[in-house]
Amino acid sequence: MDTQWLLDAQQRYLQAGWRLPLWCSGSPAFLSEVVQNLLLPGQQRVYWLGPAAPEGCTTLNARQKQLWLGSECDLLIINAQQEIDWDLVAASAGCLRAGGIWLLLTPAEHNWLSQPNPASKRVLSFPLDASSQTGRFQQFFIQSLVATRCGRWQEGQPPQLPTIESQVSTLLPAVSSPYKTNDQQAAVEAIHKVLSGHRRRPLLLSAHRGRGKSTALGIAAAQLIRQGKTQVLLTGPSPQSVQRVLQTTAEQLAAPYQSGQQQVAEGALQFHPIDWLLQHKPKASLLLVDEAAAIPTPQLEQLNLVYNRVVFSSTEHGYEGTGRGFQLKFRQHLQAQPAGFRQVKLQQPIRYQSDDPLEQLIFDAFLLQPLSVEAEMLSSEQLTFHHYQSEDLVNRPELLRQVFHLLSLAHYQTDIHDLWGLLEQPQQVYSLQSGSTVVACALVGIEGGFTQELVTQIAHGQRRVQGHLLAQSLAYHCAKPDLAMNTLARVQRIVVHPALQLQGLGSQLLTQCGAYLAGRVSYLGTSFGANPQLVRFWQKAGFLPVKLSVFSQQASAEQSVLMLKAFAPEQQAKVVALSSEFSQLLYWQLSDQQQKLNAELAAILCKPARIPLSSSQKQQLQLFADGLRSLALVEALLPLWLALYIQKLQQDEFLLLLISRYWQKQPLKFSQDQLQQLRQLIKTSLD
Repeated sequence: MDTQWLLDAQQRYLQAGWRLPLWCSGSPAFLSEVVQNLLLPGQQRVYWLGPAAPEGCTTLNARQKQLWLGSECDLLIINAQQEIDWDLVAASAGCLRAGGIWLLLTPAEHNWLSQPNPASKRVLSFPLDASSQTGRFQQFFIQSLVATRCGRWQEGQPPQLPTIESQVSTLLPAVSSPYKTNDQQAAVEAIHKVLSGHRRRPLLLSAHRGRGKSTALGIAAAQLIRQGKTQVLLTGPSPQSVQRVLQTTAEQLAAPYQSGQQQVAEGALQFHPIDWLLQHKPKASLLLVDEAAAIPTPQLEQLNLVYNRVVFSSTEHGYEGTGRGFQLKFRQHLQAQPAGFRQVKLQQPIRYQSDDPLEQLIFDAFLLQPLSVEAEMLSSEQLTFHHYQSEDLVNRPELLRQVFHLLSLAHYQTDIHDLWGLLEQPQQVYSLQSGSTVVACALVGIEGGFTQELVTQIAHGQRRVQGHLLAQSLAYHCAKPDLAMNTLARVQRIVVHPALQLQGLGSQLLTQCGAYLAGRVSYLGTSFGANPQLVRFWQKAGFLPVKLSVFSQQASAEQSVLMLKAFAPEQQAKVVALSSEFSQLLYWQLSDQQQKLNAELAAILCKPARIPLSSSQKQQLQLFADGLRSLALVEALLPLWLALYIQKLQQDEFLLLLISRYWQKQPLKFSQDQLQQLRQLIKTSLD
């Protein structure tokens, strides 16, 4: 087999600053011969993704992803003949440098389309079996392979490669060490200006993956440490997410460093978890926040309030987690600050040119390039309601792009698994559209329908099944296995385009979803990170709370609430009873497990025990209201009084203070003005 033509093409791509994507399909014998002819001992660094790696290749796996993300290779071979992990396909592409070959090995196209992908087991709901389930992601990926500048080599046919324009570009502009691009140098200079410029004016550093932003943080940290700035702090979603920053800092300082360390040069730069920073508030000359898009906005806002000089570094969109929600939500917070903020965006890739064919393929195949819809083109008038199945989205790529990019705004951590699952699973998408433009959409999964044997095992904690969050919570946490035997629908995500929010479109879409599902399922539910605004939205739509987690979700830093509604009166009566039990129990948990629950949520979700006050107890409270008794003498009565009269009291900051003090038993003290306000509230309520 002659592969000299491919090696010649590789040299042309190197001159152009491109990487060469090549889809090679055919029999196992043909693909094996291709690989053997490309493996040149001692001349290339070869990465292999998939089973059966030949000798001399470095195998990439999910467990070591953080170790190989920042490394480089000359040849990246993806063996998709039996199975393929699409998350690792997206992640690994950034390792290939200019002139490198990205080689995808698959069976013949018609065989590959109908071949199950065992790796899909992580995105399929019970009882779907990845060994027999034929999904649709391969179909969508093939569309991208054909639509972009990807080479094609089919067994028995001459190879086809994308052409290179006559002009040959230089890979990267000349720039002084230690920088790789001018963008990276500008980013480091901007980090230094955070220290010398206005206080309370943070820097927002953003880029697609592979632009060297984490390296820029490490270079800047090392320079500041050499200048004697010993109070540079580093944080991020996890210790693993900041490894590139720490490694770069160590390299610049010539300090020893081993993968997995959380500090450099005896603590000159050290990773601190966000919770620890917010609790202890150590002093800092500068705070570096890497992968900020994967951190809940409330925590970012708190960091920005605690520290005067902060750099927020964010991947705009990619497998690390979506940066779109970060851009839309956190930017609003920064724009509201008196000093504002500064933004620097890194455009130039480190290892290849900006018009690189492989990057365009990866962006297209995994929808990593955000869609831009001008706000003035959107309208909330004459909207139509639509219902789609997963297969509809594959056959309408532009619709899929709109839907997925909207759904990515509804969650902090959208990644490749979400797109993969959307196309592999028999999920349902509901939308409101202005013509062909999607302005709101909801993703709904069908759950439950368990057998008696399975639901008993789940209720007893003996088994869990994938993809049935609502049904399993009802059976196990709520001890209602009979509900999980019904067919349930769970709204997994619902989102309205930011330009049209606060116009009632979310409620309109939810109403129409319910109308469509009535008669098809018994119950409609949802689970989300609880905050007062969202809980009220779902309550307004007729959903009742039935469960609240004790611990906060990592993604949103909020506790997860489960809400439910039924379509038939008899079934809705069960939901009402379950919600009442939950609300009463939550009240008693406020002084123990739920002591740190947001007080406004406590006011919304709790149903306190209403124990009547005796005439003598009312008299004691009246004397306190008249200033004739001290607070200490009546304090034991105040939880009872608050439970009886909370519905009559105005919900304001002072009421939330009373809830924190008397229901959650937090050690708060009243000022004289607050004490007088309390006396007046009691006096008014007893009159």
